[in-house]
Amino acid sequence: MDLICADAGAADPGVGALATVIGGAAPSLEDIAARTGLAAYEVLTGLGDRFNRRYSGAT
Repeated sequence: MDLICADAGAADPGVGALATVIGGAAPSLEDIAARTGLAAYEVLTGLGDRFNRRYSGAT
């Protein structure tokens, strides 16, 4: 069972709204890795296959 709780602040997201959890206005992948003591790839692979991954700005 997975559970996530996120504070949307003053926003009023609707059902099915897209949430960015890594990058953009959210913490970077490198920041999350440093905070957790994991390698960046471990953070991504630890998310499991139920998360959609959209890469932007990378070559």
